[in-house]
Amino acid sequence: MIKTLKVDGVTVRSDFGLYSDSGGDKSLILISIYGSPQQTKAVFSSLAENKPVKVLPDAYELDRPSALRGRGRSIGRGRQHMLIWSEEDLDNGVVWFGEKTEEKQVGFGPFGAAEEAAFVRWLEKKKVPYEREYLPMLRERLIKDEDVIVFGSWGGIRGYEISVDDDRLCDLMLKISGGEKPREDNIMKGGKRGAGRTGFKRGEHEKRHYGTT
Repeated sequence: MIKTLKVDGVTVRSDFGLYSDSGGDKSLILISIYGSPQQTKAVFSSLAENKPVKVLPDAYELDRPSALRGRGRSIGRGRQHMLIWSEEDLDNGVVWFGEKTEEKQVGFGPFGAAEEAAFVRWLEKKKVPYEREYLPMLRERLIKDEDVIVFGSWGGIRGYEISVDDDRLCDLMLKISGGEKPREDNIMKGGKRGAGRTGFKRGEHEKRHYGTT
């Protein structure tokens, strides 16, 4: 799915993108764009100046994240490919490529291999003990307790944030792997938003396209 992004009269094409959506305010997490070097740099500069990017044909706008990063490379014939991302949001999320799951099905359909690998990276970054065979049960419990916040997306990228503190996550994992249902009076609802830090390994979203960090 190809989108058109427009800001300050500059138009570029995008093959995938990821964003958070809180109360209708959409914030960029990761976008892949194509255009001339002047166009891609203009988009990055506009975001750096807090100018929102309009996504067409949907006509919604993406605001810049608190910490903006970007990297571009020439692809020949006067064209450039650029990735623009929020490192903090990528670290806090479970993000993967390659599965054709619709946004509304994330966390409710089959636990695909790419999503499972991203979920494992997230747990390992948090240093939470886990048994792989119980990860689908853990994910379903987090969904049931409304701790999963699905990111908006287009193209072949998917993801979500898990808003839960480390102590509760360990408690859930240990009880699920032990075959014991967590007691409701021993579960703290919610938790600190963005307590975890993972998603992509550092530089992974760059390696996917550039083969380098």
